[in-house]
Amino acid sequence: MHAFAGFTGGAKSIIPGVSSRETIFSNHCFKFVGYPNGILGDAERSVTRQDMEEGARKLPVFIINVVLNKDNQIIDVVGGDVVSAHRKGVKTFKEMAEIYLDEPVDVVIVEGGYPGSINLYQALFGCNVALTTRRPILKRNGTILFLAQCKEGIGSEIIEKLFDEFEDPDSVLNHLRGSEIIPEQWAAQFLASFLLISKIGIVTEGISRKKLEKLGLIPLDTIQEAIDSFLSRNNDPKIAIIKDPDFVIPNLKC
Repeated sequence: MHAFAGFTGGAKSIIPGVSSRETIFSNHCFKFVGYPNGILGDAERSVTRQDMEEGARKLPVFIINVVLNKDNQIIDVVGGDVVSAHRKGVKTFKEMAEIYLDEPVDVVIVEGGYPGSINLYQALFGCNVALTTRRPILKRNGTILFLAQCKEGIGSEIIEKLFDEFEDPDSVLNHLRGSEIIPEQWAAQFLASFLLISKIGIVTEGISRKKLEKLGLIPLDTIQEAIDSFLSRNNDPKIAIIKDPDFVIPNLKC
């Protein structure tokens, strides 16, 4: 899956795969990345992917993509047209990964695993799984709790720079909305947008409490600590637990 292109593979071999900096930045712009233009687990609704595919269609592209399961085993191989072959792979993956909930939840607990929790930049994908699918499972102003070792720290200088420079998520987004595109700004955009609609707690060894608080995150010693605190303030909360978020597409039932 991909946080704002729906899925990996297909036209991504061209954009951003072999594209110029200008083309990549145009495709990864603030408008395209922002939800619901950028959407996880939906290749048809992603404006980012539509733009990728429009560009790839200008070339005689033949793709070969593989679909992996969470044990890193190949479960399908697709080849051919950059769009139609890709969608066959998407269909295989969705049959394995899609789940549906009857009602939204108050808390989503995410365990990132490896390499998804190697740094905060990667770990934020766990928030995408709860907040930027076609029909997100987390209630507005709900809580995301995730376990992410973050051995490589934050993993993005731009996240640190922008959250040092601006005092709140709204200010970060306003700056990005009106500024020239810079590498990895989409990570800061996601974090800022997540903080406006949810509370985010994290158990990690790789980032100091001071840095986490500066980013608007709630540092936790254990997930149990967070759950106990939440339960003391809420009656009968609905909780979802997601392990290996790279292989789960959760949506509410229509």
